[in-house]
Amino acid sequence: MKIVIDTEDRSIRVSAPGGESVCPLYGREGFAILSREWLKVGWNLDHWRGFSWLGFQLQQLPEDVLRLQEVVCRLKPDVIVETGVFEGGSSVFFASLCELNGKGRVVSVELEVRPGLRESFAAHPLGRRIALVEGDS
Repeated sequence: MKIVIDTEDRSIRVSAPGGESVCPLYGREGFAILSREWLKVGWNLDHWRGFSWLGFQLQQLPEDVLRLQEVVCRLKPDVIVETGVFEGGSSVFFASLCELNGKGRVVSVELEVRPGLRESFAAHPLGRRIALVEGDS
């Protein structure tokens, strides 16, 4: 597939084995094409690994984090169960949302907890909202 972005013409031309199509650069279809490619490039460059939340590495795309925040703030859950902790960024992220909601806690399950993570959570101001469980989810 070949994608040509023409900012002067404000169009996107997509050439594929099945034919060619042109759509407006600033329309929904153009946005979908660019978003799909942006996501592929970001994953291939490990772009998602470059973010943190309150000092803990967060392996999430920023837009995903924003969407997760919308869900948690709308539902205001009593418990959030997270599987896969790695460096703890999403655990602290969810705990901070619970704190802002004035309720809730996070149960984070990890097969093998990284050395020092339990102590880092315990020392963190939001650590009281995180229960770290070592085991197979």
